[in-house]
Amino acid sequence: MTAQIVILNKLCAGVSSDSSVTLSGRDGPKRTFPTAEKILPLPPPHNIVVLHGGATELLGVPYSVFLGEWMQALPDSPLEKVLDYRTNLEAWVIAQGDLFAKDAQDEYLHWIVRDYLLAVRRDLLKRCQETGLEEGDWNSTQAASIVEEVISSSLEYLGNRPYLRGWEDVDCGAILRAHDDLFKETMEWVFDDTPRTETGDDGLKELTETLLAVYEEYSRDAVLTIVGYGADELFPASEKVIFQGIIDGRLRVGPIDSTSITVDMSSSIIPLGQTEAVHTFLRAYNPAFLSKAHERLGSVVDKVREIVGAEPAVLSKMEELEATGHEELDSDFEALSWGEFLQPMVDTVAGLPPAEVARMAEALVGLQVLRQLTQADAETVGGPIDVAIVTRHDGVRWIRHK
Repeated sequence: MTAQIVILNKLCAGVSSDSSVTLSGRDGPKRTFPTAEKILPLPPPHNIVVLHGGATELLGVPYSVFLGEWMQALPDSPLEKVLDYRTNLEAWVIAQGDLFAKDAQDEYLHWIVRDYLLAVRRDLLKRCQETGLEEGDWNSTQAASIVEEVISSSLEYLGNRPYLRGWEDVDCGAILRAHDDLFKETMEWVFDDTPRTETGDDGLKELTETLLAVYEEYSRDAVLTIVGYGADELFPASEKVIFQGIIDGRLRVGPIDSTSITVDMSSSIIPLGQTEAVHTFLRAYNPAFLSKAHERLGSVVDKVREIVGAEPAVLSKMEELEATGHEELDSDFEALSWGEFLQPMVDTVAGLPPAEVARMAEALVGLQVLRQLTQADAETVGGPIDVAIVTRHDGVRWIRHK
């Protein structure tokens, strides 16, 4: 995991990152190293840094390797906007057919299909266990009903997921047909010990077609955040994008988060990766406390219901008051957090000079490191904290670098 911070104001962009990377062995054991480079500056004259978090490889190629190759392929003059660096990177990756070979793309397709279908299998077996169905009942009407309900539920879930950019009109059925052997092999392997039906198999095929075109989080996802100045930008900007993989020459890219400082928007603080401690500090409360307050409010209302009885008019009024109470509780927390903590901080950050922006960025990553240390969590965030500043005229400057 990773903890990173991007701070933008009209004077500069400040970035910081931990240096811990966790690698999984072939048989499962994990090792953590505190020496990863997660802030990658582009060479002059590009006033840009790329922050990398999440998966360390894209289709078997380390991100640091192909990002370095991309940097060398950039034009000699800066691109107009930070946005252009993101689109340039995406186009460059797609053009690297030799680097990201067809076999690697097919392996990635196999992996995401298997990974998702294994989750469907877990849901299916759980439902069978809850209803008392055993292997001898796999051919029963009840088992067939459970199969179709689980698949229908998954289809509904995926149907509400956002489309991957550029995948809205892709014929995913054609992609699946081109890899029919892979799909059938995966189906047989995943569902060899579950109830199956012909209708269910058709549903699983539809499910897989839907899966290819929508955004769903995976452990192989990487977050790339491009920060700095384009040639035409007076103030800094940030482009955060989630790289997932490549299927049949099409890049799977998750949601994009664009932030630009303008005359009217003076500053922004962007936590990346593991952010629980940073968000708690910025908001001045932990969401778990708000959830507990909602739980307590609901409990009190339930006790009052028992006291006042079952008069329909009274119960209706109480339901209305309870709903209003929950809404106002959320609103009060949000208003107090913004007015007493976030707004003053945003106003202060707007006027911070670069040296103080760097100090703040380092301190915020340090909060997440300290949080893990004091909670006895696995040391997936840690190591030296690297800090850099980007300005329009002086470019990228390391403030602290291991």
